Amino acid sequence: MLPEPFSRGEEAIFERIDDAGRATLVAGAGKGATTVLEAARLAVTLRRTGAEHLARLRDGLPAGLPVLYVPELFARSGGRRSVELVAEALGEELL
Repeated sequence: MLPEPFSRGEEAIFERIDDAGRATLVAGAGKGATTVLEAARLAVTLRRTGAEHLARLRDGLPAGLPVLYVPELFARSGGRRSVELVAEALGEELL
């Protein structure tokens, strides 16, 4: 799962950005603000979708069965470094 991109307060502000707010951001920060907002919207959507899937999966598991979380790796290919990152994350989950 992806990490939370915003705190609760930040998410509330993000959710309130309408077309006028977007126009204000673009005027102040440039056209790139639109891309940043779209990327943030995608990150929020992916996080929420992942959370829904995780909840459904956990509901289907026997009570008390431990669940380990593996980080989302943003790499073009696997390899030793990817394996090390997953191993480190699993090690932290098992502590």
